[in-house]
Amino acid sequence: RKSRKYSRKIIVWLYLDNCEELQKVIDEELSGLFKKEKRFMSHLTIARVKNFENKKKFLDELRKIEISKIRFCVDNFRLKKSVLNSKRVKYGTLEGYRLV
Repeated sequence: RKSRKYSRKIIVWLYLDNCEELQKVIDEELSGLFKKEKRFMSHLTIARVKNFENKKKFLDELRKIEISKIRFCVDNFRLKKSVLNSKRVKYGTLEGYRLV
């Protein structure tokens, strides 16, 4: 029996705590260029998974991973863009900003 591969994409990400104030400042500073973020959720994208054989097993294994909390200070950020095509995602930096 052939195994069946699924092509539904899954994005693996980590939630980042305490970034709301930074987002408000960014929204305010860039208000002339972009609309304010309506549904902001700070996160760090770890992977984009296109193909897997067993979705349930994949998600179960992801849930078992424990990551220790860390604290860090952000002194700059880069406004990024991502261009998705059929083969991969290309990321580019639009602008960099210092915060201190």
